[in-house]
This record gives sequence, structure tokens and C-alpha cells, in this order.
Amino acid sequence: MGLLEPMQMSAGEIDEIAHLCHEVNRAYCASLRDYSQPRWQDAPEEIKNSARDGVVLILANPRTSPEAAHENWSRYKRGQGWVYGDVKDAELKTHPCLVPYEELPQTQRSKDYIFGAIVRTAMAMIGEGREMLQATFGETGGDIPADEILEGTPPRDYAREEESRG
Repeated sequence: MGLLEPMQMSAGEIDEIAHLCHEVNRAYCASLRDYSQPRWQDAPEEIKNSARDGVVLILANPRTSPEAAHENWSRYKRGQGWVYGDVKDAELKTHPCLVPYEELPQTQRSKDYIFGAIVRTAMAMIGEGREMLQATFGETGGDIPADEILEGTPPRDYAREEESRG
């Protein structure tokens, strides 16, 4: 499977990628002194669903541009009753980023680049992991619990391996 091909994932995998995207976005916002983003576990379902929606968009079309991702996010927010406002306000459902992509400041555009990069990287990592399991255990390899895969495999002693090389 190529990096830019659509990919099917489980709801759990989508949730994990959305969680990662959200936390990276939260850290990026904090670097801009915007501390308005809650931790994933404290975020309302609407915020989580928005991230999941973005992940699903890119999984279905890995070539999704940052502009298209922003438009998708804007449609989602508007569908939830949000409107443009000079200040982000969850109670009033106003958001300053509900504008066309080209009107966003570069700091906000960067979020869409980062989000897409995370999803595509996760796709590559999960795809490679699936291919490795299939090559090792056949088509059902993904259904084998990790403890069964590792059963009988002694733990590696990395310190001893390093000593023997040195």
C-alpha cells in the first residue's frame, strides 16, 4: 500500500490518530501562547468528533490539501452552529478561523499542514505494521494478540548486546 492511497482503519485507530493530532495541535497552540485547547481526555465530544472527522477525510483522500482540510473543518464547525467571530468563544460558538483559508494567518494555516502530516505519517506506520504482521503471520496476523506473538521470545538485553559490540 502506498502512502497516498486511501486506507481503512478501525474506529480505535481513528480515535488514536485524532487524539495525537489534537495533542500536537494543543502543544502548537501553547507555543503561540494560546492555552484554550483542553487535553483530549477533558475535551468535549464536539472537539473530539471534529478531529476524528479530519482524520477520516485524510484517510479517504491522503492527497487532501491543507485548504481542503480547513474547508472541511469549517463545514463541520458551521454544522455544529458555530459562526465567525473576532474571538473564540465556546458558549457563543464564535471562532475567528471560520474564514476562507487564504484569509487565515500563517500560524493558523500551519495547523492544517501539521494535522495532515500526522495523519499521513500514522497511515504509513500502521500500514507498515500491518504488512509486517501479514508477512510474518499471514492474513490473520492482525488478529493475533501481542502477547501470543511474543510468547516464548526472551526479552532482549540491550545493555549486554551493547557491551558485546563495544
